[in-house]
Amino acid sequence: GERVGMIPENLKNAFEVESESPDHLCLGYLIEILDNEDVIHPLHSILFKKYHGLCGNKKHTAAELANEYGYKYYTMVSIINKIKKNVQDFAVEDDADA
Repeated sequence: GERVGMIPENLKNAFEVESESPDHLCLGYLIEILDNEDVIHPLHSILFKKYHGLCGNKKHTAAELANEYGYKYYTMVSIINKIKKNVQDFAVEDDADA
């Protein structure tokens, strides 16, 4: 095959087309939802990010988070599951609106 530069025009154009319509299955979209205070409470956003390793350099367990924030373990698990459901519900609604 023919060698081309790192960013040939055809790839550059494809990237620009993809950028116009965000993929709702990407990490950036998840962070955007988590940072939306109308969808997720700021504290819950931090808990979810820490649990999944999206904030800092390691994942935290539910037990670690419960201890750090003064919750019982099962309460923390419940909070994390509720946040996950809220994110999923928002993404589904957002896709339906698009």
